[in-house]
Amino acid sequence: FFSPSCIEAAVMDRAAPRKEEPRRAMIGYGDFDTVMGVVAKAVAKGPYLMGEQFTAADVIIGSTLRWGMTVSYTHLTLPT
Repeated sequence: FFSPSCIEAAVMDRAAPRKEEPRRAMIGYGDFDTVMGVVAKAVAKGPYLMGEQFTAADVIIGSTLRWGMTVSYTHLTLPT
């Protein structure tokens, strides 16, 4: 559940920032840097999320990260 609920939301907030900074307690993932730090810490133990074992989690997290690298919504404006 980390991928759709945390990574996707953090990427979208980075791509289309909120007008006002939300309180961290209001959003379950904290912020973009926190989410990416969790992913970096998870892969630091080995080449994969589960260490030496490649699993479906690597596919899910990896594909979400790849999607996040393609997101660019700088042309959009948020409603005032």
